[in-house]
Amino acid sequence: MSESSAPPAGWYADPQNPAQQRYWDGTAWTQHMAPFAALAGAPGTYVKQPEKRRLNTMAIVLISVGTGLVIIGILAAISIPIYLSQRGKAVDSAAKADVSTLGKEIATYFVDHDGPPPTIVVVDGSYTFKDGTPMGGSNRKSANVELGGQTGSSWSDWCVWVTATEGEFKDFEYSAERGLQQGRCGQ
Repeated sequence: MSESSAPPAGWYADPQNPAQQRYWDGTAWTQHMAPFAALAGAPGTYVKQPEKRRLNTMAIVLISVGTGLVIIGILAAISIPIYLSQRGKAVDSAAKADVSTLGKEIATYFVDHDGPPPTIVVVDGSYTFKDGTPMGGSNRKSANVELGGQTGSSWSDWCVWVTATEGEFKDFEYSAERGLQQGRCGQ
């Protein structure tokens, strides 16, 4: 097309290849070409190229943050119950260790003593016998474990229990007859 009869800028039949269209910028042919099927409109008519839509930066950031929050939510929904379950099991284990230690101390007490079982109390965060008889080893009370109580009147029927305040099973006992098990003495 010549400049004297220059049509407006647009897509026209390519003068070198009639099977495709070529873009006329109003003064000269450009390097932009497309098949007729890709663009609407008859050959020789102006067809405006569809504008490509782009997501702006803010939309991309919001989508990314939203996706991240969903992933964090899913992970939290999975991991928090697992964490709480493991914590409950750890507190139960601490309660079992405490009551087993107390049971060992009561059994050891009867090696040198007759009569009723000794009363156990907590003093300054440690288990101790109320009568002042020393306990062997470390008798620190575990966190989230409370001394529940004692029953019995002799070396053959004593029982002591503790409560795991944040445990799954809560109560554990140790007795002369049954050893370590879940529950409270006589209940």
